[in-house]
Amino acid sequence: MKPEPKNKAAFEDMMEKNPLFRKAYAMRCEGVSNKHIAEKLGRSITTIRNWWTKSTLPNRGVCHKRKPEEITPLPKAEERVANGEEPEETLESLT
Repeated sequence: MKPEPKNKAAFEDMMEKNPLFRKAYAMRCEGVSNKHIAEKLGRSITTIRNWWTKSTLPNRGVCHKRKPEEITPLPKAEERVANGEEPEETLESLT
């Protein structure tokens, strides 16, 4: 499920001006945590959270409060791992 921005113009502006934001958003749509997004992109977790705020996306911490046993991996991610793809290859295909 893709998070919906409150202000589409602000979101589209971030998508247009910041290529790392596009990658971060793609990772978020696959269920990657803010911490892991920050590590993969070489940015701080605060920067990632600021991107979500500037683009008017809801903070993940507020949206996803489930117990670990209730969380199931996304089928897309499972399929890609089964096919031997790396996260970087997946991101390249989205940009």
